[in-house]
Amino acid sequence: MTGGVTHGLADHLARLEASVRDLYGKELPVSLAGDLARCLAAAPSGRLRITVRPVGGPLQATVEVVPQPPATQPSAPWRSRCAR
Repeated sequence: MTGGVTHGLADHLARLEASVRDLYGKELPVSLAGDLARCLAAAPSGRLRITVRPVGGPLQATVEVVPQPPATQPSAPWRSRCAR
């Protein structure tokens, strides 16, 4: 995610919803949409992490942005090993 812009968020949420339904037999928390909107409104950059877990009865969702470490350059030139 860069500047609050996500790629494939709808697909990720659909997979998360299916997993939550399979694991816990419940739907995603209603509060997730608002939490996600507030997070994205701040235009963060990094990895978007949504965690859903059971806490007593209802499910609890946590939305956070994890900073992405800077890309590192390889120490030696990388050579393709494709057939020539």
